[in-house]
Amino acid sequence: MSKQNDIIVPGGGRHGGRSPGAVDRVASACIYRISTGAWRSGQRLPSSREGARTWSVSPLTVKRAYDRLIEMGLVVSAERSGYFVKADDSIDQMSREAPELEALRERVMALIREGTDRQPQGVLQQMLNMETERNRRAPTCAFAECTDFESQMLANEITKRLNIPCLAVTIDRLDAMPPSVKVLLTTAFHIDEVTAFAAASGRDVANVPVEHAPDSGARLAKIADEVLVLSLSEEQAALVAEDLRRPLATDSAPTFSAAQSAPASIDTDLRAWLGDPEAPHSDRAVVLSTTLWSNLPEVWHGCRAVFPYQCRVCAPAWPDVAAALKIPPGGW
Repeated sequence: MSKQNDIIVPGGGRHGGRSPGAVDRVASACIYRISTGAWRSGQRLPSSREGARTWSVSPLTVKRAYDRLIEMGLVVSAERSGYFVKADDSIDQMSREAPELEALRERVMALIREGTDRQPQGVLQQMLNMETERNRRAPTCAFAECTDFESQMLANEITKRLNIPCLAVTIDRLDAMPPSVKVLLTTAFHIDEVTAFAAASGRDVANVPVEHAPDSGARLAKIADEVLVLSLSEEQAALVAEDLRRPLATDSAPTFSAAQSAPASIDTDLRAWLGDPEAPHSDRAVVLSTTLWSNLPEVWHGCRAVFPYQCRVCAPAWPDVAAALKIPPGGW
């Protein structure tokens, strides 16, 4: 059998869309202060009680908003000391650019007042909606990975987290990307080949660190006593099994094992471990690498005991991802 490269990207996404609410409002207010330089790198945020008075919400709402900022890589917490703006070059750059952006805003506002008698805020909102629709039809960024499943999963996370349309593209179809794409995102596994393509096509490229979804192991622990991880290489499968097991308490963790498989033998391997796909072994589950998941036989689609290995963008990487896309750290 010829050896194949199987990419298992360790790592899930933001909590739903952008539904309005008190947590969103507080988080947005904080992002505004960070992005305009009002809060600088290393500065302490108001305490939960101070924030509650400032934004007329409960201390718990402030804490949830701060925790969201931590997930976004903008804020860090220190035990007994509170929350602080993360010391980061991209955040410092936002502070340095704040005066330039303010000057640009003034020029834009002047142009709007000269060209129409409508309220500037309404004009800006309409322009934003028009630009959002243009970007939806002609995305300016894409996430490139080895499988459709993996690239779509990460592209969706970029879209949800930063509210910017992100196209999913596989490595073997880079040439098929629309010319509107100016920035290519990928992981360390493919950075060399994507960088070479980007250089030849005049595009920017950014290396996005990813990790396994931290709740993946916990979900498996609720349904199975034994979990088999399958990959094109037993070594990679073993690393994934360890990633899934590590966060779990010893007394609640399933038994994780690892094995090599291939698209041609995946049906046989699954039957050997789970039995009939319509009535699989009640206390067993299988986690598949992205390559194997993309080649899953149809008879196993919908089987309650077979799962893909989920990944997500590492939380500390979000400011750098936003900087690579030239947008605010919290997205549009």
